[in-house]
Amino acid sequence: SLARVGRRREAKRAASRTPLRHSRWDCPSDQSIGSDAINRVTKRPSEALPIMPQRSAALTALAAAAVAARRAGAYQTLYFNQSLTHDGTDPRTFSERYLLDATHAGNGTAPLDLGSCKTGPILFYTGNEGPIDAFWSGNGFMTDYLAPKWGAVVLMAEARYYGETLPFGNETFEPANLQWLTTELILADYALLLKTLKTTVLKDHADCPVLAFGGSYGGTLTTLFRLSYPDVVVGALAASAPIGYYDPEHWTAHGVDAYTWTNVVKRAFGGAAPGCLDAINATRAALRAAPAATVVDAFGLCDETALQPTQ
Repeated sequence: SLARVGRRREAKRAASRTPLRHSRWDCPSDQSIGSDAINRVTKRPSEALPIMPQRSAALTALAAAAVAARRAGAYQTLYFNQSLTHDGTDPRTFSERYLLDATHAGNGTAPLDLGSCKTGPILFYTGNEGPIDAFWSGNGFMTDYLAPKWGAVVLMAEARYYGETLPFGNETFEPANLQWLTTELILADYALLLKTLKTTVLKDHADCPVLAFGGSYGGTLTTLFRLSYPDVVVGALAASAPIGYYDPEHWTAHGVDAYTWTNVVKRAFGGAAPGCLDAINATRAALRAAPAATVVDAFGLCDETALQPTQ
């Protein structure tokens, strides 16, 4: 399922971060990786890479403080007794973590006319492949803009098998227990969570519409959630949701091909700042042309095995 694909991708990311034995932090080296590392690889000053403009220390500190403040957040960390199989004859449950911020409810600067809903909408983030609290700080459009503008409640749910939401505790990732990691069950989790909370924790918002949000795999979940449960969510905003990729037979009709994602990334870097894409291309060329020993020395790596693909 898509959920298992997401889990495998996260595992690969974790694996790629795991072998610290290859990094300079784990080696008997005092070398630092500075902006001249690649220039040392090229050996000739004339091939020095473009120097990209850097943010001032004050701006960097301010941005870090803003992110830290959002990460700390005003949200509550709560838990919901979730059904394992969503089969009425199966009593098994697990604890699902979710984040809730109702500080702006009913106090919007530009509230919407929602009829019988006297507060504001519920903005729901469809948690994807990672701990849900890690997604909070990256969703300022929901938490810092829409919520105070509309007087909305922000609710972010953690997907089963991620973060603290482990259906079988330490045995969650035993092969026999992975059969319940499916996209269909994750969507069912979100539907049950919202329906139940509207009769309990959010009973004062029972008549308020729910809008779903998500990005990447989370955007896929958002899209499928709206399609599968139109009685639960009235609308959805899916960012970078690769829906078209799931139907390769109709790629042409969807306007995608094997390089669509790469081309989008290329356009993003190309428009970020003058020289950005040129610097990336020059870096790649320099690394490929340089002897392995030179790259190891320039980046303070332990040995040449650090340059090999991770398994």
